[in-house]
Amino acid sequence: MNISHTPEPNAQAPTAGDVLLLDSLIGVTIFDLNGLPQEYYGTVDGDDTRWIQIVFQAMGLQLLLGTAFQVSGFRHAIIHDASHPVAVFKLRTCCVAFLINPANFHDVTAWLVAQIDNVNLSDLLADQRFSVVVKS
Repeated sequence: MNISHTPEPNAQAPTAGDVLLLDSLIGVTIFDLNGLPQEYYGTVDGDDTRWIQIVFQAMGLQLLLGTAFQVSGFRHAIIHDASHPVAVFKLRTCCVAFLINPANFHDVTAWLVAQIDNVNLSDLLADQRFSVVVKS
């Protein structure tokens, strides 16, 4: 699956604060628009993949409720796991879930909500902190 979500035109380069916030990401999972996990990237601190199942179930529930109640417009959701919070975003070509260090959860989530359209996933996942854990 190609995850080349490119930033919107006129996107600004990340600031030092942006980089520090992104350093709080522990894991990233790419889902197709049907909610099926495609790729998982983890850091040394985030090699546990159990949280992906929780996101998968939540996305399935969202799809079911959206169909049953004809609700549309899902843009993002926050899942509070027992150990780490997860922020899930729907992009044009995929959905992406971020496993976040709980110490910086509020700042990172606020930044992602404001900047998700400017995040280049390919560049983020190319960072040396992330390694491929699962790729379908």
